[in-house]
Amino acid sequence: MGEELISKKELLSLTGISYGQLYRWKRQKLIPESWFIKQATTTGQETYFVKEKILKRISFILNNKEKYSLEELASILSPTFTDRRFPAEELRKIPWLDEGVIDQFQQHGPKDYFTFMEMIVLAIMSKWKQQWKLEEKEMSEWAASIKKWLPQLKNTSYRLIMCQKNREKLYLLADQNASFFLDDRTQELETADLDEWGKELHRRLSENDYAARREGSADGIVT
Repeated sequence: MGEELISKKELLSLTGISYGQLYRWKRQKLIPESWFIKQATTTGQETYFVKEKILKRISFILNNKEKYSLEELASILSPTFTDRRFPAEELRKIPWLDEGVIDQFQQHGPKDYFTFMEMIVLAIMSKWKQQWKLEEKEMSEWAASIKKWLPQLKNTSYRLIMCQKNREKLYLLADQNASFFLDDRTQELETADLDEWGKELHRRLSENDYAARREGSADGIVT
């Protein structure tokens, strides 16, 4: 809703790919069929796409099609991680996850494994900790709140919001389409779309997982 669309003709012209490539990628499941949006026009029917999403996907395919086969790319892009559990010790080896954030999370209840949803939150917290130089006390309070919220989340259609009032950081969790209003002394600092973070996390994990399989090494992920 409210997302900018691009027509198939414009897409092919902008990216330089052919009609045949586009539909071959669809058949190979590199581009989901649901992304092809049919709309009536004065001349019949035209196919459209959500512009930002399709351009990111095509850019990823073009940048990696020499590195991987189309079948391999389909494996990388397919949703395979959402039902898995991830050992805490394996997460500590991932460079873009902060070990201190994992420690804070575990202080509020020992955990040997993390869910995909928890990994999304860990990734957001890791980035914000570095970006905003968050102190240990701030991280601890944040982790405690998130631990209470997580059991109630059934999907990723939420936004995580960081605000500041005076010198104190405040954290909100809002439904994707819900409005919220802050008082004049409270400033919104950052907003993270859990759905978008989930897609990016899935892409990174897929690439790592495939690389590990090619090297014949275990990835440490428990199904």
